[in-house]
Amino acid sequence: MRVVLALALLFSASPARATGALVQASDHPLLQEGLVHLYSLDYDRLVQNAVSFRDSHPTNPLGHLFLSGALWWQYTTESEQLRPDTDFLDRFDDYVDATVSAAKPLMRSRNDEARADGLFAAGMVLGLRGQMKLANGQFFGAYRDGKKGIKFLKKCVKIDPEYHDALMGLGIFDYQVAVLPGVLKFGAKLLFRGTGNASRGIRRIRNAITHGRFANNQAAGFLLTIFMLNEHDYRQALGVAKDLHAAFPKSPYYGFIHASLLHRNGSPKESRLAMREIFDYLAAEPDRFARKQLGTVCGLFGPACFDRANLIAANSWISQTLSAEMESSEYIALLTLYRGIARDLLGKRAEALEDYRALATLPEIISSRAWGGKFAGSKCTKADALRLLRGGRP
Repeated sequence: MRVVLALALLFSASPARATGALVQASDHPLLQEGLVHLYSLDYDRLVQNAVSFRDSHPTNPLGHLFLSGALWWQYTTESEQLRPDTDFLDRFDDYVDATVSAAKPLMRSRNDEARADGLFAAGMVLGLRGQMKLANGQFFGAYRDGKKGIKFLKKCVKIDPEYHDALMGLGIFDYQVAVLPGVLKFGAKLLFRGTGNASRGIRRIRNAITHGRFANNQAAGFLLTIFMLNEHDYRQALGVAKDLHAAFPKSPYYGFIHASLLHRNGSPKESRLAMREIFDYLAAEPDRFARKQLGTVCGLFGPACFDRANLIAANSWISQTLSAEMESSEYIALLTLYRGIARDLLGKRAEALEDYRALATLPEIISSRAWGGKFAGSKCTKADALRLLRGGRP
């Protein structure tokens, strides 16, 4: 489950109760612009912004924490692409260590506000690394980092009971302890020292959206994931996705989820219009569009993206959309290619071949004709689909 122990921090300034170093830095243009790049899946531009801020403010843990959270976000949205990438994971570890090192002077401060900020930064980033280790099968390391992270977050809210960003982190643990199955639940209970409370966890995450100083949008992202993947409450999920899409209108990740949820909630025409809007925006930068496909289409679902239920839903939605579209266009070509892949992976080879052959007469988009020719000759595999969504060529 993607949100197990996940405490990624991505920043958006909001009305704040305090004026500490973290609050002041969160409004910095480099980080605000970096946040837009993050949700737009422009990771190279994001890192450039975040590194510039970090290098200008090396003693402020916020820059290091931003980089740690950014790499975690990239990992979760492109997990199939990045696992196992030792260089990527080593870089992530360096950012985590740098965050903790920068937080230590604040944690030793006699000023309560500074100490709470330091505990928050260290607690969040260690929880983040615990999740990364858990995702890569390093269970002892995940437990060790998670335990430290929870300890620091609890100390933070003991100093400041209204530190809603830290309460969000504890709320995620609280929710997961209550809902995790089997051995994961046992391990989470040992870590959290409690039985968990799903409703309290959701309440804490909601409060962070409204009252948090740094993690407002990330709290909303966690809540969206919970409603979609855990609670299957697509009505509430749509409300959260609508707000995130409005806040980041150029984010293909949130745009795709918003369009998908419109369909689930009985608004097929609005869903089609929203999905076309994403395509028109992305198509303006064809090279970047090719690389953003994986995060856009599979970002929420990770390795489960090609599960049968998701493929069936994709085949159905694309078929309905193609029947409603009359003109021949690059958009139609892309949908035809995607439907052929979904049908192939579902074992509907004859129908897939119809789509692949149709690509020869449709406008070219991300090597669609070449991919169609390849898959017409040999069945598309999951590995082929991933390579295409990463922007590769046949």
